[in-house]
Amino acid sequence: MRAIFVAASLVLAGALPAQGCGSLAISGGASGSQLSISVAGASSGSYAILVVGEQAGSTQVPLPIGGSLVLGIAEPFFPVPIGMADMAGAVSLQLQIPANLPGQLSLQAQAVSLGYSLMPFAIRACASNVVPVTIG
Repeated sequence: MRAIFVAASLVLAGALPAQGCGSLAISGGASGSQLSISVAGASSGSYAILVVGEQAGSTQVPLPIGGSLVLGIAEPFFPVPIGMADMAGAVSLQLQIPANLPGQLSLQAQAVSLGYSLMPFAIRACASNVVPVTIG
C-alpha cells in the first residue's frame, strides 16, 4: 500500500506546474537609448525586483520567516523594482539611458521573484539567471 502511495505521489508531482524563477533578458543600454529589462516564466502575481551589482558572486539573503535566498551577485548590490508578473509570468521595464554619460559602466543583474500565500502563510523567493549589462 505504501509503495502505491509513493508511486501515485511521484506521478501527480510530475503533473504539477513547476515553481518558475523566471528568465532575465536585458537589451540596449547605449548612451541616449532605451534599456529593456524583461522577465519571463516567473510565478504569476509575484513581485519582480532587479538586483544590480558590479560583480557576480554569491550572496545569501535571509528571508523574514526562515530560509534564505542565494543570489549570484556579490555585495554590494542595490534593488530596482520591476513590477508584478502577469498571468503568464512576464514583466518588463524600459529605462531611458542619458545621452551625456562620461563613460561605460559594466554591471551584473539578476531578477528576484517574491511571492506570498496566506493559507498557510509563506513567503516564496527565487532568483533568475545572472546577466551582464553595459551602460553607456
